[in-house]
Amino acid sequence: MKPKTFLTFLFIILIVSSSLILPTECLSVNFLENFILHNHNLITMIDPRRIENFTQCIDYQFRHFPLSQRGSECSTVIIGERHKRIERCCQEKLIVMLKPEYVLIETFKAGDEHDAWFKSWKEKYCCKFDRCDIKVDDLTGEIDQDDIREKRMGEIILDDLEKSSEPLIAIIGNWHARPESEIHEILKRHIDYICIWEPEAVTEVREQRMRDNS
Repeated sequence: MKPKTFLTFLFIILIVSSSLILPTECLSVNFLENFILHNHNLITMIDPRRIENFTQCIDYQFRHFPLSQRGSECSTVIIGERHKRIERCCQEKLIVMLKPEYVLIETFKAGDEHDAWFKSWKEKYCCKFDRCDIKVDDLTGEIDQDDIREKRMGEIILDDLEKSSEPLIAIIGNWHARPESEIHEILKRHIDYICIWEPEAVTEVREQRMRDNS
């Protein structure tokens, strides 16, 4: 039985048995919230300090989005990249560190110039790859609407995380990892996660867009 399935089964047994021996008021929202948070940490655990130390070597900005004010170990790391200057070695170090089951990549496309990297990682680290973006068939005029793409990225991360009992890594453009990205509006309501990105790259994209629109 998979860990997540076992814990769900255990949760049901706990609720049923507790309802028989405890007053109803004991089964409060706080009790359920505490159990879910604890269950979440048992399934996927990343110590945010490990990622913060990692970013000090590669000059990335670090931000932890805790699901609870008390803080907890998180389930997901989003890492920004420059699509024209991709730091695959840094990304591979993160995969080695976290041993994810799923690695989501915005630019993932089987058979492209980066496919050799993904095949190598799949063989060495037994991770699965998926595209973290709107499907090509769904673009039709939406490709420049960042909020639509970023919300979909957040939904894909949540969907794939639900299938896994291991941490998840999502590799997306620095622009979509920026603090104002809609991806955070989707994720921060549901999971505890970390985002690391290059502020300089975000500034470059913003300035280029301003020039294009002037």
